[in-house]
Amino acid sequence: MTVSVEITIEPQELDAAMERLKDVPYAFQRAVYPAVAEVMQEVRNHLAEYISSDVPLPPKAALKAIRLYAPRMQGDGVVGEVVVQSRMFPLIDYDVQPKEITARKGLHPRQWPDFTFSLRRGDLRAGRSRVQGVSLPFIARMPAGHLGVYYRTGRKTKKGNVQIKESYGPTVQYHVATPEVEGAISEQAHSNFPAILARYVDQALANHGGGE
Repeated sequence: MTVSVEITIEPQELDAAMERLKDVPYAFQRAVYPAVAEVMQEVRNHLAEYISSDVPLPPKAALKAIRLYAPRMQGDGVVGEVVVQSRMFPLIDYDVQPKEITARKGLHPRQWPDFTFSLRRGDLRAGRSRVQGVSLPFIARMPAGHLGVYYRTGRKTKKGNVQIKESYGPTVQYHVATPEVEGAISEQAHSNFPAILARYVDQALANHGGGE
């Protein structure tokens, strides 16, 4: 699943800008496309701020998940697109506390210490509330050195060992795929766009209005 926010210039809005730019060569490249690109960058920044404030993931995770696609003609208008898409993140990245091994030797698994995690800031959950297999989740370090949250699946590997899998949290788009977030971002983008477009039109007229 991906989350997509589109910034669209309506035909009448585009026609009005192009009427002002009728004597400017390469008007689209000098005014329309840069205006859409700036709004898309604003949307990206707002999304990154929202994710960083609401999701307990490393800040770089949010930025990597947000992609901008170049403005393009679509029908009679121009469309820019901001897409949020990421892989699922290991649950250990979701503010697990304490971030230390709970799989203790000499104790029955049900006696191993519990941990907490948060899918959203302030949403504190007990690790034992997240049961994905036949065992309670636990924190361990794999031979490769990775510290993570794991659980037993109840199956066995080809070598006959107990199968253990890592527990994952949701994707970045999970956190923004709500009508409230998408609506607020889209509304802000469209409310800011007319002033941004007017500024680029003014710049294009000032710099290239003579047709040069």
